[in-house]
Amino acid sequence: MERFAQEGLDFPDYPQLIMTKKSRDITLPAAHDNSYQPYLRPVFSQQGACCGQSASVAYNFCYEINRLRNLPSDTSANQYTDHFVWNFMNATTPYYGSGVSYLHTFDILFDAGTPTEDVYGPITMNDDYYWMSGYEGYFQAMHNRISGANSIHAGTPEGLLVLKHWLHNHLDGSAVGGVANYYAGMPYDPPLLPSGTPEAGKHVQIGFQENASHALTIVGYNDSIRYDLNGDGLYTNNIDITGDGITDMKDWEIGGLKYVNSYGETWADSGFCYMLYSTLALKYGEGGIWNNSVHVLYPDTAYQPLLTIKARLKHTKRGRIRLTAGISSDTARFYPEHTLPFSIFNYQGGDFYPGGHKLESDKTIEFGLDITPLLNFIKPGSPSRIFLIVDEKDPDNSADGMLLNYSV
Repeated sequence: MERFAQEGLDFPDYPQLIMTKKSRDITLPAAHDNSYQPYLRPVFSQQGACCGQSASVAYNFCYEINRLRNLPSDTSANQYTDHFVWNFMNATTPYYGSGVSYLHTFDILFDAGTPTEDVYGPITMNDDYYWMSGYEGYFQAMHNRISGANSIHAGTPEGLLVLKHWLHNHLDGSAVGGVANYYAGMPYDPPLLPSGTPEAGKHVQIGFQENASHALTIVGYNDSIRYDLNGDGLYTNNIDITGDGITDMKDWEIGGLKYVNSYGETWADSGFCYMLYSTLALKYGEGGIWNNSVHVLYPDTAYQPLLTIKARLKHTKRGRIRLTAGISSDTARFYPEHTLPFSIFNYQGGDFYPGGHKLESDKTIEFGLDITPLLNFIKPGSPSRIFLIVDEKDPDNSADGMLLNYSV
């Protein structure tokens, strides 16, 4: 999915959502909280540096797809693992040994999907390198995917209003609102909302650290929470407290968003926390969030894979191979006329066996690939030849492998 440069943004991003007529006619309540919806899974503690995938898949995607399917998110059959997408990018340059941006996760959700935890393994699995083996697991993942993603530039009052409508009514008048992701440098111990104010005693972020090293999920808003940022004994939104000569959203001391973290129930308020609206407007690196933007997902519950590949591959260094599918209308050709790349099995995972461990059995992996887009090149009533192409980059000639079998 393409990200591109946009006016007012420091970094390329997905297309921005704007206010819809249907939402503009809706009067928002002063507070809204989706953490009480059955679609938000229980708070959990992430295993490893997978915050981007915990936020985007285990919280956001899980919530949004279960809302559409009207399923509760309290059972492994309806919960989605963060490690399936994370482990494809983990140990891959430049992410080796550290976190993986959820922007890359969205690409995997778009063309490969993600399996449920009862198929892949629980959210408590602490394994940074495991790749799932078994066609049925990949085939199930193909049914759990997104059709796209959008950004909301939330650093202005107009953008904040769009975000609040997304949280309240999905910008389409829905009875149930949505959730959203963002990146920020998050202090571990946020201060408390003052006594005598709404939600007093609960935690609130009043500014973020310089580097966007953590991903989180916004679940609601509250226009009444407040914090005295400049220590003048007042709670205001109309005084220039930053000293830049402008009174704008950066100066707001009243109002904030509620988000859920992946640090377990012992963090902050049973895993939840507030953040002031002003943090959305502050410049990134100076207390604000990455790109002053949040991201939303659109699960595709109608999609059905119509053409797939089932294959078994043996290799000693998975990060040195790339899989591509292809098709030719001339069955005598040895090269495809059209090719289809994938966001998985794409020079990923480092110099490990495909299974992620050192057992002999980990050298072999069975998987599935959705090649439905190749149907666009098949002429009705005419034969076609389907290709599975394995490219290898092995500069020191130290890897060994073979395609054991594949079928369509």
